[in-house]
Amino acid sequence: MPLHIQIKVKPNSMPTPEDLALHQRLEDMIIDEEIGDVLRTDASEGLMELFVDIDDEDTSYAYRVLQNLLKQFGVHMSSTIKVV
Repeated sequence: MPLHIQIKVKPNSMPTPEDLALHQRLEDMIIDEEIGDVLRTDASEGLMELFVDIDDEDTSYAYRVLQNLLKQFGVHMSSTIKVV
């Protein structure tokens, strides 16, 4: 089951190098912690995104782990996680 993670960055501008480094660290953590398979990532004006494939039975666990990672990185207030 795919999860869509969106992280909002400064509106009307591309993500900064620091934003992109955070995006990469989050992707690395998802892979290292075996939360799921990263299907696709994207960074565009005002937004960074990750699509992560999660086993159906692990969805609620993965959701909680991802929320905690976003909190650790200090972006939980500007992020959303949705099942797609």
